[in-house]
Amino acid sequence: MPKVKDVAIDVTMTNFIRAYKFENQSLIADVVAPPQRVTSRTGRWKTTGMDTIDVDVSNYAGDRSKLNEINFDVAETTYFADRFGLKELVTDDEMAERGLNAANEASIRLLHKNKLMNEIRIQNLAATTTHTTALGADWDTAANVPEEINAAQNAFVNNLGFPANAIVIPDDVARELAVNVNLRKEMETAGSLAGTGADFFRWQNGINLPNPFFGMQLIVPNARYNSGTKGARTLAQVWSKEVYLLYIDPASRSMTWAIQPQAQDYTVYRWRTDDPRGFYYSVEFKRDAVEVTSEAIYKLTNVT
Repeated sequence: MPKVKDVAIDVTMTNFIRAYKFENQSLIADVVAPPQRVTSRTGRWKTTGMDTIDVDVSNYAGDRSKLNEINFDVAETTYFADRFGLKELVTDDEMAERGLNAANEASIRLLHKNKLMNEIRIQNLAATTTHTTALGADWDTAANVPEEINAAQNAFVNNLGFPANAIVIPDDVARELAVNVNLRKEMETAGSLAGTGADFFRWQNGINLPNPFFGMQLIVPNARYNSGTKGARTLAQVWSKEVYLLYIDPASRSMTWAIQPQAQDYTVYRWRTDDPRGFYYSVEFKRDAVEVTSEAIYKLTNVT
């Protein structure tokens, strides 16, 4: 029978993967739903909404009179930072031939698969929003793009009380926008009105689009995954062909769309096995994904 010995955290490899960047694949889960460190795997998180802009009492207080109290309902959502992880065997023969490179590459593969699956979880959460509009015409042409973004921003304001500060445009949609000459002219006009001037067009993930994009941070995901069975590959986009307007609070304490309560960051474990002979490496983390402000997201479908 196989024997497992000395399961332990590989501190060096853990530091390595936490600093590792996937330069050629834009994974945005941690941008749109920032991880938040929690001390317990289970707990509650305050949720917010439009009641933060209600003006239902007077703030006037005469001399020596009591202040009025606002009617703010504190709502909460529960979270459970589940354990996620994958493992891979690095044999003694592989270590003898390639040294630490074998362990490094295994850890990177495990990290990428974990991050890709986490990306899908966050996209699935975003896709459940009921704040959405199906466009009548796609964005392959210049017609209606500025108007439709403006209409979506207006709807967003009506939901939340203030505008979105980020827009997620999948890379294939972004490329179609970038090469459309007529649309570029329309965006240049909109950019001059926004005061961005000659610096309006900047490269984002190799795509020549403005950032900010109509006053919002432009986020261009390009992650793909195999949605079919192994050996019968069917390539699919994680973020599909939908555009999302979001409000993202960097502090993630109020009015942000979603967070990821994190009880454990990506960590590498290593243990010895005698049959087959080698070391198992695993990359594990403990997180949940929860919507904090359901009004802080708006989805546009049929964009292309």
